[in-house]
Amino acid sequence: MKNRDIYKVKQILEKWYDYEDRNISYVVFKNMEIANTLISTFNNMVIRSEDYENRKKIICKKYSSGMNGVEYIIDNKDDFNKEMDDLDYNYIKSNQLLDSECMAQFYKINFEDLPENISAKQISEISFMVTYS
Repeated sequence: MKNRDIYKVKQILEKWYDYEDRNISYVVFKNMEIANTLISTFNNMVIRSEDYENRKKIICKKYSSGMNGVEYIIDNKDDFNKEMDDLDYNYIKSNQLLDSECMAQFYKINFEDLPENISAKQISEISFMVTYS
């Protein structure tokens, strides 16, 4: 599982949050805490695509003396290039973080402890937190 998959995991956990089985409820509750912590950390560290594009425009405006048609006329190219390179570097690092393997250890439930009436679709959704012994 990649770090970027945590957002999908949280959606699954939210869907299961009111499930009325003690074993599943406990595991969902504990995993929700983990997912929320990870998402909070990622939100503080990751540059989203739309933020990246907005920051690029701000940097262009900061170092330009105007526009020539649709292009900015850049005055101080050295400072401009440094700031753009820094932004690009941080954006690439953000994506590398999201694309790396998730090191979180989710709580698990034994397959034998699942309710008898659980469907294949439901098992598939929560398979990341089911152990098969």
